[in-house]
This record gives sequence, C-alpha cells and structure tokens, in this order.
Amino acid sequence: MYIIEKLYYSVYFNNSEKEEKEFKFINDLNYLLNISDVTIKNKKITPRLIKNFIEETIELFKNKSLSKKLEKRILIAYIFLKNFFYEEFYEKLNNKDSFYALFPIEIEFQDGIILNLDEIDLIKNLINKKNRILSKLRRDSVINNRVFYFYKRQDDYKYTLDNYLAKLKYLSSGENLEEKLQKLEELFKSLKIINISEKSKINIFIYSLFNIYLYSYEKKVHFVNERIDKIEKAIRKFKFLGNKEQLSEYQKFYEDFSPEISNKDFSEIFYQKFIKSKKYEIFNKFGKYYKVLAMESLDIYGTKEEQKKFLNLILEMNNGNIKDDYLESFFLTNLDDLQISDNIVRKILKGDYKIDRESTIRLICKNIERILKRFSFSEYRDSINLKDFLEHQKNSLTNYKTELYSSEILSNKEVNGILENYIKFIEKIKEILSSKDLIKEENDVSISFKDVELEATEEVKEIKNLKINEEKIKKLTEFLINGKIQFRELSGIYYDIKNNRI
Repeated sequence: MYIIEKLYYSVYFNNSEKEEKEFKFINDLNYLLNISDVTIKNKKITPRLIKNFIEETIELFKNKSLSKKLEKRILIAYIFLKNFFYEEFYEKLNNKDSFYALFPIEIEFQDGIILNLDEIDLIKNLINKKNRILSKLRRDSVINNRVFYFYKRQDDYKYTLDNYLAKLKYLSSGENLEEKLQKLEELFKSLKIINISEKSKINIFIYSLFNIYLYSYEKKVHFVNERIDKIEKAIRKFKFLGNKEQLSEYQKFYEDFSPEISNKDFSEIFYQKFIKSKKYEIFNKFGKYYKVLAMESLDIYGTKEEQKKFLNLILEMNNGNIKDDYLESFFLTNLDDLQISDNIVRKILKGDYKIDRESTIRLICKNIERILKRFSFSEYRDSINLKDFLEHQKNSLTNYKTELYSSEILSNKEVNGILENYIKFIEKIKEILSSKDLIKEENDVSISFKDVELEATEEVKEIKNLKINEEKIKKLTEFLINGKIQFRELSGIYYDIKNNRI
C-alpha cells in the first residue's frame, strides 16, 4: 500500500532516476491532476491473505516456464491484487477487453464535468503538441493511438476537438484552430477535482502497482503501447499458470513434442504420435484446433525459433495453404517477422488459402499490423462491425495516395507495389467475410488508433548522416521495403528531407 503514500517518503535515497522510474504512474498522475494521495477505505488485510500472497509469489518465482527477463514488479502486483482485491481485479480479467476498459478511472470536476483518464491524457497531449499541430495544419492527426480530427465530422464526431471542448462545457462557434486549442488549454487549467469514486481510487491503485505509462508524459508513444502490451500479456500468462493441473499437461506434451519439431518426417507423424495416441489431455479442449493447442505449449515453454519452425510445419501440413489454424497459431505467438507477414499477404492474394471461420477474420482485423507491417492502422476501441472496420482500413490505405508528396514516394515501383498489395489484401479479406460458406459469429469489433510520430529513431539518424537528398530518399525507400519504417513515417521523414529539416 506504500506506493500511494509515496509523497511523504523516499524509497531510493541516492537514486532519484530510479525513484522516478519506479513511481512513474503516480508521479505523472500528480503532474497531470495534482493527485498524489489516494486513500482506499475499508480494505481488510488478514494474516491468512498475507500468507497466501507470499506463498503464491514464491511458487510463481520457482516456475521454470517464466522467463528470467520477466519484470518481477508485474508478477508481484498481479498476485497481490489477486489476493487482496479479488473482486475488484481478478474477477474482471478476460481475454477480450483492454486494461483501460477493464479498469476505467473517472474524475468528477466542477460544473458536472466528468472525464475518464484516457480523455484527460488525450487533452493534455493535445496541449503538449499544440505548436506542432499548428505548424503542420491539416484536418486530422494521430494522438494517443487514434485518429483525432480538429474539425467536425459527421461520421466520427467522437474524436474531434469540438467534442472535447464540449466535454469541458464549451460550445465552439467559428473559432480557428489556434483559438480552439488555446481555449482547450485555458479550460483544462481551470479544472478542479470535486470527487473520485471508490472504484476509480482502486483502479488508480491498480495502475500504480503495474506502473502504467501516460501518453502525455512520454516522448515516444510506442513506450506506452509496449508497456500496456507487456502488462496484458503477462497477466494472461499468470492466469494460465494458476491452473497447475493444466500447466503440467502442457509441460508433459512439450517435453515429448519439442524434440520432434526438427524431425524431417514431422508432418507425417504429428497426428499419429500426438493426437491419435490420446496420451495428452491438452487436446481434449472442445472447438480448438490441434495445431493451435500444440502452439500454446510452445508459447508457454518454447523458444521463438521453435515457434517459427512449427509455424512452417503447419503450413507444410496444410499443403502450403493459409488456413484458420495457421493464422490462429501465428497470432498466438509474439513472432515479429516481415517474411512471415509478407508470405501471408502473398499466399492469400495468390489464392493459396482456406479460411472457414469469421472468428479468424476478426483475428486478422485485431492483428492487422502484424500482417501489413509497413502501415499503421486503427485498433480495437469503439464498437464497429468487421465489414466497416475493413472498409475503414482500406480507406486509410487509399487516402494515403492523395497525401502531400505521396505521388513522388509511390513512383518507386516496389513501394507502390507493396501499397497496392495491401489494398488488394484487405479487399480479399472483405470478400472472404462476405462468403456464404463462412462460419459466422455475431461479434462486433472495436477500434482505436495507433500513433505515428517522427522521432529521432536509428533510421532517422542514419538518414541525417547522408549529405545528398537523393541518397536520403533512396535510403528512406530501402527502410520501408525492408519493413523498418511504415508509410506514414516515410511521408513525415520525406517531408522533412524536402524542406531541408533533415
């Protein structure tokens, strides 16, 4: 509970940098809203709960399936919350909703203004980026993982500057962009906290324990995305590891299975040895592909190299076709491989696929950037059906062609070919979605947006070292083709090259 009382003590007496890092969320929240102390009422901590917490922590630390690189803080926070905040934390966990959706933080201000932390963070980031926004006037920008519009849009009013001004009880009436941003800053500075609900206080505590990052206090947006992704994946794994019986079955299978991955006859023996023998309880899960269940064991115990090898073997067993089990297995892993992604695009466009389930299309939508790696797409946040989602992504790709400088960028045949194939890929997925033979599932998808900002990356630094613009543009094109940068990053860097800013 000490983390909440941090205002009054110092933990790392001779290391202010470590202190700032370890208490980043609570410090950033204090900077954002002047919240430094949150008291949670009526929380009983019994000796038995403490005993359970310590024993479970020790048990998980002994688990050989956990990577040595695993952040101990996340593990301890998870077990602590599981034991002491079971209903408020553990019972809410699921594999569908994001961390932000599961644990919302709402703050009540004066005049009946109620904002969640996500909205507050976005407003603050708009203020932080005001000068940059005004220096590159356009109708939209990417802020906090979503496309944000500075002017009214009938189809997407939710993420507009006018809507956020309205949340602060101000109705705009013809002001220009600079005036609106100035008004937003004034209103934000005038906010005074009236109330924080007990639920929100507990969620602030949860965020503090895991040390969530805020967009408005990070120079590089990917740090925020990586932090939340790291926490969500760790939580899913811990929850799985909590089932000792199931875990031992996966381990038993892995020990027999992993040596066979390098067997040249693997595709022939897989079913006979591991499925038909009925030796392994893990294959009794209803509705799950055998190959996906096998990949689950590799996800827990295996290496990335083993996962990659098995993925190739799945393709071989599928006679070279991209099928539901291949895609589900791929998305189960953390493999980040341009060759795998490009091969998926190539095979689906060629017709070498057999996708039977609508749930697979949903997985493709959810993981679209893992396939079309050179572009930044919207992710899940607001409810939208799969057809609309795909249409939105297609529009993002086609609209890129009309952006400033895009015509010169796309004059490179290979670069243009990549973009055209991305568009064709989405069209093909839409076509599969409309198939009468597809096994349907009545599920909608939500979207949010991935931020793309020009930062001093290694690629930018390398380009800066070149003297001639033609050489810079050539190098830039190489980076895109090799998957080191995305199209929107390319446009931003290209703009800076042409205007002698790089």
